[in-house]
Amino acid sequence: RSVPQIVSSVRPYLEHYPLPNVDDEASRVLAPRGLGIVSQPVPDRVPEDFYQIRGDYNLNDSHNVFVRYTLVDGSKEEATPNAFPGYVTQSESRNQYVTGEYKSILSPTLLNTARVSFSRTRAANLDITPIPQSLWLFDGAPGMGQISITNGPTRLGGNPPNPNGSERNILQTNEDVFLTKGNHGLKFGAMFNRDWSGLFSSNGFKGDWTFDSPEAFLRGAATSYTRATWVNSGADRNYLFYVYAFYLQDDWRILPRLTLNLGLRYEFMTQIREVNGIESSLRDVFNDAAYTVGPVFVNPSKKNFSPRVGFAWAPGDQILKPQLTALKRPRPEAVLLPVFYDDAANVMKQMGDAGIKLRFLGGDSWDHASLVKLGGPGANGHFFVTHFSKDDPDPATQKFL
Repeated sequence: RSVPQIVSSVRPYLEHYPLPNVDDEASRVLAPRGLGIVSQPVPDRVPEDFYQIRGDYNLNDSHNVFVRYTLVDGSKEEATPNAFPGYVTQSESRNQYVTGEYKSILSPTLLNTARVSFSRTRAANLDITPIPQSLWLFDGAPGMGQISITNGPTRLGGNPPNPNGSERNILQTNEDVFLTKGNHGLKFGAMFNRDWSGLFSSNGFKGDWTFDSPEAFLRGAATSYTRATWVNSGADRNYLFYVYAFYLQDDWRILPRLTLNLGLRYEFMTQIREVNGIESSLRDVFNDAAYTVGPVFVNPSKKNFSPRVGFAWAPGDQILKPQLTALKRPRPEAVLLPVFYDDAANVMKQMGDAGIKLRFLGGDSWDHASLVKLGGPGANGHFFVTHFSKDDPDPATQKFL
């Protein structure tokens, strides 16, 4: 079919449809029918830069702080999906993270950790193919819209939502306390989050012309034209909510080889709200005749109680005489034994019963009165490190000083 005349308003858009540039057997078969094949390279670059810096400082033997900053910059260029060859979308992202921590050893059995962190993540998608503003479908648009032709070339124009993007800022604070009391290892603390998200999109605001055939396009006879109506509220949305959490956990060592884990966590969030009050929803899709202004999400989190029950059981004592005998042969000055006090006591007892003499080095988990009781004579003459504070009022500590 031929078109008597191509309307002048369509001619500028035709110039953005590339001419056939493939000369192969398939293209030669199509050529008599007025058809051709276009091949066009599209960049595929995904650079990413990562930076991180950290500083640690010990205020004294019992207090230290650290600060860490991380920056990740990335970008990507790729063919715009479902668009005519040559249209390219650029995606950009920048993620930043800052963390600070203050750790205090308040006593040999009490440790406190306070942490503050802030993260900012940003992402954006842009049409970077240069299109004269004279071809935009209407004045004041954020870019060129789309021209869709039924049974014709792929859509002309960039990606409908571009430019679009998002940003999210999260402020988080944590306070954790660790307390050892006899056979109990207590952990308790709290968390607070402030979570803000911003979204923007151009979807629908650039317009879309639809033609039911290539001939209709050349004649400028559109079937439909759609465009989102810009209202005072705009298309940007900013959402904010807070998260609170509290927890308590007890690792109770009720037997030398049996530990019972008991805990409870309560975490809830506030209602997600649009910061400027621009929010509405269709609550009942079958019966509501209009949208209801107000929160668009249901918040069931105030019942988020999470109990925890578990146990850890270690099997019976392992016979270690062959291993201890093998350790004795090279005559080491000391042997590192990084295990809990009851396991260390088992090793020491078997060593003493076998008449083997070795010196072991251990950690703060040995700081338990049952070590000597369970290990017997073999528990003498070893060394271990543990938390220590000269301000500890315990009589044994003051006597040592």
